[in-house]
Amino acid sequence: MKRVTLCVLLTPLLVPAVPVSAQIFGVRPQQPTTCDDVVLEVERKFPTSCPREVDARLDRDGVLVDVRLSAVELGGCEDGAVVERFDVSLGEFPTGRYLLRISWNDLGVVGTVGIEVIPGGCEADHGFVRGDVNLDGDVNVGDAVSTLNFLFAGGSIGCLEAADVDGSSKIDLTDAVYELNYLFLGGLAPPAPFEECGRPEAALAVGCDEPLCFIDLPPLPIWMGRGDGCVQCSPCEPVSLEGVIAEIEAQGIEVLLSTEVRLNVCAACGCPTGRFFAILVPVSERPILEGLGWSVMDEPPVLPEAPAGL
Repeated sequence: MKRVTLCVLLTPLLVPAVPVSAQIFGVRPQQPTTCDDVVLEVERKFPTSCPREVDARLDRDGVLVDVRLSAVELGGCEDGAVVERFDVSLGEFPTGRYLLRISWNDLGVVGTVGIEVIPGGCEADHGFVRGDVNLDGDVNVGDAVSTLNFLFAGGSIGCLEAADVDGSSKIDLTDAVYELNYLFLGGLAPPAPFEECGRPEAALAVGCDEPLCFIDLPPLPIWMGRGDGCVQCSPCEPVSLEGVIAEIEAQGIEVLLSTEVRLNVCAACGCPTGRFFAILVPVSERPILEGLGWSVMDEPPVLPEAPAGL
């Protein structure tokens, strides 16, 4: 009689490599606007009990925002581990989608949180095209006429920032002259935002009551994963996480974050080892990675942390 080894996979479960000592509960408000102060809710275990406050340092790189937390002891510490919860202010964000990568200065990265910030009625929400004074979606002589009407005939302008054609932070005759020189005499183009809708890097100078356009939100990066390709009881030389990342980056793919986790699988020969790689990548790279054997993860992995006693 032929003997068959039965291998049953249990429900995959991502587990941390070490006991959890910090958690992320999310952000509030759940749907933040550009007028809101985004607050990060975190919990952390400390070896001593004393008054503390948490500082946050943000480093933005497109949709990825590194949030580095550090706890400051205010004195009067006593022995004994304690779990504390903090509401950490991250300030206001421009319109867009962001992935917050949360780390503690002594624990490393502990997780990620995605947020989408929508316009909230603040002036800074309003994108415009500099020079499109009459809001018709084009820059032409009619815009210079609108500026002259505003200056000398009591006309109105929905977005004064668009009429500040020379970027001088005021509306005057030179704006109309600047625009006409650009249109007919080969003069300099208006400073950004021009040709495409946007917002200047500096704060708005003269105001914009009517947004001229909507700005597309970049998609959030995604977590993708795959096993190490080895099975239990079979000779195998699995690659390291560093080796996996090197192979991916050799394809010109940027890896934003990576980790190695374990899946609960059966304990029989012929079953996968349970060793699993997870990477955070731009969503545009999904087709290439799927062709290399990666798949999209339904939930982000639990990232390894420092021991719970820290």
